[in-house]
Amino acid sequence: LVCKQEIKETGLIIYIVHLWIMAVDLQTSPIEIESVVPREEKEVVSKNKGKVKFSNGDEFNPTMATTPPQPTFMAPVKPINLTVYTIDNAAYKMTFQTGRHTSAGDILKEMVKRLKIPEEMNNVFSIWLTSQQLQLQLKSYHVPVKLFKKWRDLLTQYTTASSDVCKTDQPILSFKRNAFLPIKEEKRLIAKKDSKVAITL
Repeated sequence: LVCKQEIKETGLIIYIVHLWIMAVDLQTSPIEIESVVPREEKEVVSKNKGKVKFSNGDEFNPTMATTPPQPTFMAPVKPINLTVYTIDNAAYKMTFQTGRHTSAGDILKEMVKRLKIPEEMNNVFSIWLTSQQLQLQLKSYHVPVKLFKKWRDLLTQYTTASSDVCKTDQPILSFKRNAFLPIKEEKRLIAKKDSKVAITL
């Protein structure tokens, strides 16, 4: 009986010690696991001009992260009033919302609309800058306002006018026949009804 009692007490002590060891293991195991499993290497290895570089190659710029993008503002375009003259000196005043960016193609389109010219005859006419010294046919992408400012340089380049004359010479916008219209095409249009009236503009 004594032996059995001692065995039971010894077994109880061993069981208690075993539970205590398990409790210690549960407390220490997270620390042990964390020390065994490698964490993501993102140690700071250098700082250069405000940039932070990590060991895995990533970079972080606190200045760029905290500075909001600056909004860009464009000045509103002011409408422009232009006067276009036909060969018989009739003046057509018009306003363009595109302002100083208005192209010769925009002006031509408006003139064709004003004069009610058939669409098939759009290529018959063109917008010109004309003066006493120079007549310049514009392409659709040309901007007359820009050419106005360069008119003196154009006179110097394409005419023999004196410097005094170049200072006073001023061009006007004209609606005239396209100088590059083939004669064959012009004859074909004239042969059509009511085309002759349009061709004489």
